[in-house]
Amino acid sequence: MSDYFLELKDFSVNFPIYKGIVLKRVVGHIKAVDHVSFGLKRGETFGLVGESGCGKTTTSLGILQMYRKYASGDVLLDGTNLTELKGEDLRRMRRRMQIIFQDPYSSLNPRMTVGNIIGEPIDAHNIAKGTEKYRMVKELLEIVGLNPDYIKRYPHQFSGGQRQRIGIARALALKPDLIVCDEPISALDVSIQAQILNLLDDLQKKFSITYLMITHDMSVVRHVTDTIGVMYLGNLIELCSNQELYSNPLHPYTKALLSAVPIADPDGKDSYKPIFLKGSLPNPAHPPKGCPFCTRCQYVEDVCMIEKPQLKLVPHTEDNHQVACHLVERRVFT
Repeated sequence: MSDYFLELKDFSVNFPIYKGIVLKRVVGHIKAVDHVSFGLKRGETFGLVGESGCGKTTTSLGILQMYRKYASGDVLLDGTNLTELKGEDLRRMRRRMQIIFQDPYSSLNPRMTVGNIIGEPIDAHNIAKGTEKYRMVKELLEIVGLNPDYIKRYPHQFSGGQRQRIGIARALALKPDLIVCDEPISALDVSIQAQILNLLDDLQKKFSITYLMITHDMSVVRHVTDTIGVMYLGNLIELCSNQELYSNPLHPYTKALLSAVPIADPDGKDSYKPIFLKGSLPNPAHPPKGCPFCTRCQYVEDVCMIEKPQLKLVPHTEDNHQVACHLVERRVFT
């Protein structure tokens, strides 16, 4: 029996590249997610980080079974392999998985009232109707800190932070065990971001929810996650606990990510030296033969260009620290 509530095993998402207008044919594939494996324990927050286009959101949507046609590998939720389910069995499992979208302005239907938006999943799964559904929607509004009397208002009558609270209420409507947070605060004002993060934290403690937090904001990840996975070009290149990653980053790409976080130092006493990566991001349709980061790594060697490193446990580190790097294994620069 696995210790993980959610587990990915050798999970990949490959989108076909078509050529031709009338007679379309597949001429290649874009490796959006390339053989990723990791696990989440029940009630924890797992952070998946990396620059835009690295495959974070594609991974999360693959977990939610949105790309079944293009995906391979296994996705296990509480011991059940979601990739093997069909029809009503998959529909029942979908109730246990929900998502909070990045943009609160485009994720809510402007023609629907708040009551209809939050009540839509309740209708879709035949959980309640009439006055019982009305009561549940008002209770959800209260849980996320909104006035229940807002139930008949429309999305354009709310601020960005309030809209995101509506999105959170919709995600909570089915009482899920897992919620994917796809950059839930990136479109919000800085003054509102802390409120939404605190709300998510309170909801996790109250309902024992497991979060998969997708973001590129390393300062946010530091404060809200328990475990962190770093992605690059569809590959998981570093995996460990929050504390271990920030105290002992090992992969050159992870070091560059952390160095890009500004340091509040008005007096200039601390040296702030970001690492600027040279080279260009490879084409995901034609990734490098060896390490996916070899085209931008300052420590690159011949073996990096030829052989792709696997995610392996690094000896003499804490919290099951795993890295995919030939040079880390040989302690070339660590």
